Amino acid sequence: PYSWGSHASKLVEVLSRGHNDVRLDPESFDRIVTWIDINAPYYPEYSSAYPDNLYGRSPLNNAQLKRLSKLTGVNLLRQSNKPRVVFDRPELSPCLARLPTGDPRRAEAIAIIRAGQRMLAQRPRADMPGARLYGLDARRQLKYLRLVDLQRRAREAILSGVRFFPLRQPAN
Repeated sequence: PYSWGSHASKLVEVLSRGHNDVRLDPESFDRIVTWIDINAPYYPEYSSAYPDNLYGRSPLNNAQLKRLSKLTGVNLLRQSNKPRVVFDRPELSPCLARLPTGDPRRAEAIAIIRAGQRMLAQRPRADMPGARLYGLDARRQLKYLRLVDLQRRAREAILSGVRFFPLRQPAN
């Protein structure tokens, strides 16, 4: 509790104190707090490219995270507000800070992070260009789109005075 979201947000802290004599009305303040609490600053939606991985967002599977944790001495299996792995420049990942250059553990750790980097290129997250839905999220979206189409066809039938039987297959 209170480790993430608006309770831990520096923006909310600044807005609560006031910034350069700027004061938000209660509704505006509530909107910002709600936006932060639904994790809007980073992810555009709840669907995940990696639903079977820890946290559902990491391209590293649980075995890779466990090994990376052992190599670096940083518990990556526990969620944190601080970024610990950088996929666009793996060698700058904060989790590597304790490992000196030339240490074989550092090389193995960077190799694991680069594997995640390659996985992200193949299967981008929802916040990245080229993102797609996978698994259960893809099935839910397909079901939703079918329902939307069914509702559209029903409305068209009502407006045109035609009887509509959604469970019947259309004649070819």
